[in-house]
Amino acid sequence: MRNARRRCRTSPAIGESLKGYDGFGWYGLGAPAKTPPEIIKKLSDATNEALSNPMINERFSQLGVDPMPLTAAAFAKHIAEEVDKWGKVISAQGIEVN
Repeated sequence: MRNARRRCRTSPAIGESLKGYDGFGWYGLGAPAKTPPEIIKKLSDATNEALSNPMINERFSQLGVDPMPLTAAAFAKHIAEEVDKWGKVISAQGIEVN
């Protein structure tokens, strides 16, 4: 759901005020680590099919959400990148994670 566009017409997007800002909220569907690959594929295919539905996309648009259908491998990569990026921010601020 990466998108730098404004969600509110009267307020600038944070990236317009804070140059270099690259943070965004996202949602994802996860499953336990030992879930069989064929089940993961079924869930991924069904989710991506739903995300291609025009009615669902219209509702997401009304809510200011930009769907980004991903494969399971691409989603795992995204999570790893987020952990790395935000882990650096946390460390730089001296925050302890317990």
